[in-house]
Amino acid sequence: MNIRIRDEAEAELEDAFDYYQRKRDGLGHKFLDDYLHGVQQIAGAPHRWPYDRASKVARRYRLDHFPYNLIYRVLPDHCMIIAVAHQRRRPGYWRDRLRE
Repeated sequence: MNIRIRDEAEAELEDAFDYYQRKRDGLGHKFLDDYLHGVQQIAGAPHRWPYDRASKVARRYRLDHFPYNLIYRVLPDHCMIIAVAHQRRRPGYWRDRLRE
Protein backbone atom coordinates (compact mmCIF):
# COMPACT_ATOMS: atom_id res chain seq x y z
CA MET A 1 0.00 0.00 0.00
CA ASN A 2 1.20 3.53 -0.74
CA ILE A 3 2.19 5.72 2.19
CA ARG A 4 1.75 9.47 2.36
CA ILE A 5 2.81 11.82 5.14
CA ARG A 6 1.14 15.01 6.30
CA ASP A 7 3.25 18.15 6.26
CA GLU A 8 3.06 18.40 10.07
CA ALA A 9 4.28 14.82 10.46
CA GLU A 10 7.11 15.44 8.02
CA ALA A 11 8.15 18.47 10.09
CA GLU A 12 8.10 16.29 13.24
CA LEU A 13 10.26 13.71 11.46
CA GLU A 14 12.77 16.39 10.48
CA ASP A 15 12.82 17.84 14.02
CA ALA A 16 13.48 14.42 15.55
CA PHE A 17 16.19 13.68 12.97
CA ASP A 18 17.90 17.01 13.76
CA TYR A 19 17.62 16.41 17.52
CA TYR A 20 19.23 12.97 17.34
CA GLN A 21 21.87 14.11 14.86
CA ARG A 22 22.89 16.92 17.24
CA LYS A 23 22.94 14.47 20.13
CA ARG A 24 25.43 12.18 18.36
CA ASP A 25 26.69 12.21 14.81
CA GLY A 26 24.95 9.45 12.85
CA LEU A 27 22.17 8.92 15.40
CA GLY A 28 19.77 10.94 13.28
CA HIS A 29 20.38 8.55 10.40
CA LYS A 30 19.64 5.59 12.69
CA PHE A 31 16.37 7.28 13.64
CA LEU A 32 15.55 7.77 9.96
CA ASP A 33 16.33 4.10 9.25
CA ASP A 34 13.99 3.09 12.09
CA TYR A 35 11.28 5.35 10.65
CA LEU A 36 11.72 3.91 7.13
CA HIS A 37 11.52 0.37 8.51
CA GLY A 38 8.25 1.33 10.19
CA VAL A 39 6.89 2.77 6.94
CA GLN A 40 7.74 -0.50 5.17
CA GLN A 41 6.02 -2.50 7.89
CA ILE A 42 2.89 -0.36 7.69
CA ALA A 43 2.85 -0.55 3.87
CA GLY A 44 3.08 -4.34 4.00
CA ALA A 45 0.38 -4.91 6.61
CA PRO A 46 -1.47 -1.69 7.45
CA HIS A 47 -4.16 -3.35 9.59
CA ARG A 48 -1.66 -5.19 11.78
CA TRP A 49 -1.08 -2.45 14.36
CA PRO A 50 -3.57 -1.41 17.02
CA TYR A 51 -5.95 1.49 16.99
CA ASP A 52 -5.19 4.44 19.20
CA ARG A 53 -7.51 3.90 22.17
CA ALA A 54 -8.82 7.45 22.29
CA SER A 55 -9.26 8.18 18.59
CA LYS A 56 -10.46 4.72 17.50
CA VAL A 57 -9.70 5.62 13.84
CA ALA A 58 -5.93 6.11 13.82
CA ARG A 59 -3.46 3.30 14.26
CA ARG A 60 -0.16 3.36 16.10
CA TYR A 61 3.13 1.78 15.07
CA ARG A 62 5.93 1.95 17.66
CA LEU A 63 9.43 2.45 16.32
CA ASP A 64 11.79 -0.32 17.37
CA HIS A 65 14.71 1.70 18.77
CA PHE A 66 13.42 5.20 19.50
CA PRO A 67 10.55 6.41 21.71
CA TYR A 68 8.33 7.47 18.80
CA ASN A 69 5.05 6.27 17.33
CA LEU A 70 3.94 6.59 13.75
CA ILE A 71 0.29 7.56 13.94
CA TYR A 72 -1.53 6.73 10.72
CA ARG A 73 -4.89 6.10 9.11
CA VAL A 74 -5.71 3.41 6.61
CA LEU A 75 -7.64 4.95 3.74
CA PRO A 76 -9.06 3.18 0.67
CA ASP A 77 -6.07 3.76 -1.60
CA HIS A 78 -3.23 4.70 0.78
CA CYS A 79 -2.10 5.11 4.38
CA MET A 80 -1.64 8.62 5.73
CA ILE A 81 0.95 9.22 8.45
CA ILE A 82 -0.68 11.81 10.65
CA ALA A 83 2.09 12.26 13.22
CA VAL A 84 5.58 11.19 14.17
CA ALA A 85 4.84 11.46 17.87
CA HIS A 86 7.13 11.08 20.86
CA GLN A 87 5.65 8.45 23.16
CA ARG A 88 5.88 10.56 26.32
CA ARG A 89 5.40 14.16 25.17
CA ARG A 90 2.02 15.80 24.64
CA PRO A 91 -0.09 12.65 24.30
CA GLY A 92 -2.87 12.97 21.75
CA TYR A 93 -1.86 16.42 20.47
CA TRP A 94 -2.29 15.14 16.91
CA ARG A 95 -5.97 14.14 17.26
CA ASP A 96 -7.14 17.48 15.83
CA ARG A 97 -5.47 16.45 12.57
CA LEU A 98 -8.04 13.66 12.17
CA ARG A 99 -10.78 16.23 11.57
CA GLU A 100 -8.98 17.85 8.64
